[in-house]
Amino acid sequence: MGNFRRGASDVSVTDDGSWLAVVSRSNPAGQNHDLSPELFLVSGDGATIVQLTDDPALDAGSVLTARISGSGNRILFSADKDPLGTNPARRAQLFIIDTDGSNLIQLTNATGFSELGAFDLSDDGSRIVFAHTGDLTGQNPDGTSEVFVALADGTGLSQYPNSPTLNLRGSPDGRSLLLSTFYDPTSAVWLHDLERGLTSRQRSSGTGYFAIWGPEPGEITYDRTSEDGHSGLFSKPVGASTADETEIEIPDGVEIWMADWSSDGKHLMGVDVTGLLTGGTFDLWAYSREEGWTQITSASDGQQAWPALSPDGRRLAYGSTELGDSFEVLVRPFPGKGPVVQVSRSGGSAPVWSRDGSELFYLGRDDEGVGWVMAVPMSTLGERFEVGNPVKLFKDIYGSARPIRSWDVLSDGRFVFAKDADDEDQRAQWHERLYPNRIHIIQNWASSLD
Repeated sequence: MGNFRRGASDVSVTDDGSWLAVVSRSNPAGQNHDLSPELFLVSGDGATIVQLTDDPALDAGSVLTARISGSGNRILFSADKDPLGTNPARRAQLFIIDTDGSNLIQLTNATGFSELGAFDLSDDGSRIVFAHTGDLTGQNPDGTSEVFVALADGTGLSQYPNSPTLNLRGSPDGRSLLLSTFYDPTSAVWLHDLERGLTSRQRSSGTGYFAIWGPEPGEITYDRTSEDGHSGLFSKPVGASTADETEIEIPDGVEIWMADWSSDGKHLMGVDVTGLLTGGTFDLWAYSREEGWTQITSASDGQQAWPALSPDGRRLAYGSTELGDSFEVLVRPFPGKGPVVQVSRSGGSAPVWSRDGSELFYLGRDDEGVGWVMAVPMSTLGERFEVGNPVKLFKDIYGSARPIRSWDVLSDGRFVFAKDADDEDQRAQWHERLYPNRIHIIQNWASSLD
């Protein structure tokens, strides 16, 4: 890679790390004489470098950013160039090209003040997704940034406003969100930059839906199912290829959904959801690198969900029915056993700690059944643990998924929530994936007979 003497402004890597898409002003292949920002295809060992774009005109414009497909067959890139004579205003448009240099296509033709945002393409290079403020399909007259999807040849363009998010987690520094979407065609794990407003897909070799931060700073852990049907939990640095994945093996006979890592990266909390399909209970599990997985609650404790470790790793908050029929938020010592303290009153779910551990937030209801986001002051004096009285903060209009919470509190105190799908078909996809063997009951079926 030493031939890029002027550096690179953007780099994207295939899933196996064998090819890179590079945007640079350098002239590594001897074709970029005007030293304009162009697109290059580079082998992982740096031995092969191919320049894919070339426009020597004085007002040629620049290649801006690029994403290569996981399989390495296509590159999606943005540029304010006019290589095909279809972008005379030289606005930032989206293009796609095969990695052999053929089939260059301009995918967008936005005019006016609309702007192109983040974009990505599927591993096989057949589908693209991008954010744009333009009214590309006649459904975005207010010019807000919306999500669009299309086939790689530019056909089948559709707008997906308010793409529903299943799960989210704020980064330790409060600058980013991990978003997990469960609904096709954008089901994936995404990284959203809160400061820049850009969203990018975190690639994995398979389908992944849940993601959390950790165990180390700058790393994420996520679940995925590969094409051969293998499911598991994996961790890797943000933006890294699947070649850098580390698998966290799950014991036989259980299906664990992860909740959160401890702040020191030593423990991972999870919920065994085997009972989701069998009518059984949810049980809490904890993972450590030294001891592996340990079951910390059992069916005799009732239903358990939403585990959340305190910032110092000494307390575990969770939702449980062990005290009655409804869920209550409880706190217990961690690791090991000790007295259990009830935090919520009249029901509670999905607890999350403040970043300094001085408060515990959860979702509760008042006597009229109205949902509220609640806050409870917490304090520790030596081995003594004290819990204050719950206080209503604001009405809860989104709720939380079960058994893993789908909301979070950022380091600056902001609350973020995941919104469920508005579309009935998308909700049907959710149920199909969660309950693939469910029984369908059709009422009044005789009335449909001729």
